[in-house]
Amino acid sequence: MSEQREDRRSSVWWMVLLMPTPVLYVLSCGPAFVIVGKTMPSDWTIDHYRTVYEPVRWLADHTGTMDLLLRYLKWWIHLFS
Repeated sequence: MSEQREDRRSSVWWMVLLMPTPVLYVLSCGPAFVIVGKTMPSDWTIDHYRTVYEPVRWLADHTGTMDLLLRYLKWWIHLFS
């Protein structure tokens, strides 16, 4: 019985740790956009930014939330300009 409880507790902790990961990934595109924009990026940096955040752009494009994404990125730009 104790082993089952321990397994369940361990599963809950994994869920608590992994559930916010997609949200944090999407929200991180704003700060990353500002950092890349402010640092005279090389082509390599720009290419990697695009590669890492392409799923976010694709999702926004295919779900009709591109306007929301652009407003979020502009908010970050104005926050640090």
